[in-house]
Amino acid sequence: MEEIIFNPIKDKSPSGTIKKGETITFSFRIKQDLLIDKIMLVLRYEKTNFAYNLECKLSEYEVNYNVYKTSVKLDEAGLYWYHFEIFKDEDVIKVNKGNEYQGILGDNEEFPLTVIEKEIPYVDEYLGGVIYQIFVDRFNKTCEPDVRPGFVYREDWGGCITKNTTDRAALNYEVFGGNLEGVIEKLDYLKEIGVSIIYLCPVFMAPSNHKYDTSDYMRVDPMFGSEETLKTLIDEAKTRGMGIVLDGVFNHIGSDSIYFNKNNTFDTVGAYNSKDSKYYDWFKFYDWPDGYDCWWGIDTLPDVNQENKELQEYIGNVLKHYVNLGILGYRLDVVDEIGHNYLTKICDSIRENKKDALIIGEVWEDASTKIAYGKRRGYFLGHELNSVMNYPLKEALLNFVLHNNANHFYYVCQIIEDNYPEFVKHNLMNLIDSHDTRRILSILEEGNHVMERLKIISALQYGFYGNPSIFYGDEVGIREDEPDFCRKCFPWGNENKEILQWYKFLGELRKHKVFKKGKMEPLKAEDGIIIFKRVCEDEEILFAASVSNDVFTYLLYDSYTSLIDGSQSNKVKIKPYQIHILKKD
Repeated sequence: MEEIIFNPIKDKSPSGTIKKGETITFSFRIKQDLLIDKIMLVLRYEKTNFAYNLECKLSEYEVNYNVYKTSVKLDEAGLYWYHFEIFKDEDVIKVNKGNEYQGILGDNEEFPLTVIEKEIPYVDEYLGGVIYQIFVDRFNKTCEPDVRPGFVYREDWGGCITKNTTDRAALNYEVFGGNLEGVIEKLDYLKEIGVSIIYLCPVFMAPSNHKYDTSDYMRVDPMFGSEETLKTLIDEAKTRGMGIVLDGVFNHIGSDSIYFNKNNTFDTVGAYNSKDSKYYDWFKFYDWPDGYDCWWGIDTLPDVNQENKELQEYIGNVLKHYVNLGILGYRLDVVDEIGHNYLTKICDSIRENKKDALIIGEVWEDASTKIAYGKRRGYFLGHELNSVMNYPLKEALLNFVLHNNANHFYYVCQIIEDNYPEFVKHNLMNLIDSHDTRRILSILEEGNHVMERLKIISALQYGFYGNPSIFYGDEVGIREDEPDFCRKCFPWGNENKEILQWYKFLGELRKHKVFKKGKMEPLKAEDGIIIFKRVCEDEEILFAASVSNDVFTYLLYDSYTSLIDGSQSNKVKIKPYQIHILKKD
């Protein structure tokens, strides 16, 4: 029997994050035979370091335990940290966060508590669906492109990316000709696999195939199409119940751009051309013209001066322009490198014309307690993001299917349940790979039971809070070994039918209403077994997966029907490397 019990999910009321001005109650259980003097809650507001020292009063009795409680009203938004202190005779024993995300005795890390300023509205229509990420040049082409100087056109759609060179810089200028018309042509296919949100990698004019080095924010790259083509895509997607999310790269700009113009490609007077350029103060020169701050030392990607008012106003107008075309929102590239003031202005500009816009931040860690460049980020406090790329889930799922580690998955579940507001949880972008990582199939092929593991990891991804994200072609079995080479052409006509059929099944699964705003309850996460359920008022769907070498039987008590094979039972017998998806009758 545990000496003390504190679970931050169950023993705080209200559970999870709270709003500014709300009162929160903490419950703490301690064994009755432990004679103590008192229990204190120490709650510290990180911004000012002010600490509340609150005595927990004996409130009620349970079998073998005394229950102590205390309440506090928190009037300031931000991140708080807390722990308990047990006073016994001359000793003070601290209770902090353990590896299982519950209270343990010792000087471990404290528990976090997020207090938000306000809720951010979001579009219910797109909840519970599927995100589909498209690298436009490699998805689908409908005509031969008008190739600009500087590009190398590959007429062999689907050919080996490294056919000409393995030089990563040179590969950025090889294009296969995918375009926005190609996306329009495949909208019915995307609808068939359950897609509700199409996330396009950058479409603004740029001198590379990836377009993360913007030349002109106000022009769609002519090799992809025109603004009219983008508008048609937005409208055609909308008629099929799908929204378009654009990739926004606002931390840095291409050196070959109308703003910097290092290569003299454009008629404008760029910051590199003259100190009298209207764009000069948009950048951070320390020895003009060749000495300037740039992203990760890459001189083709000069950093912007985020505090420059003219830049902020210009980017604000760019954001509003595309919102007015009808997009659902933006994915913000390298958001942890964007300061609070600039990021707030970006988000305000987006929401000025669309209050419920989806704003997804590229964050690779726990976004609720993220520190970047020495500063704590406040992504979820009510003025910035309402979604992030869920890389912690990706790592937890890979840890499970590759290393049999179910505890990591449980830990991530607890972090998200406890520290991510509702408006974030239900909008999460749950990826298992992207344009910046290795393809999931290539990773899984390093072990055995490849198809079984793929079905497990994708099913758990589809069952989690938020929206699963497919990187184009994963659903048909694209393989690639290195992140920079993960951008092969979509193999139209040569799809892996078994994998595609599985993803179509998962797309159908997402139509159940439990995936819109249903709660998620972990039931077991240990010994190579993960079991959790999604629950709403009158619907319950249970996921049970095993990467154990043993058969595991889990009693359900009620009758459930398998959504995979239609069988009915009040227990689930999980064989090694098997996934069950069951609906309560």
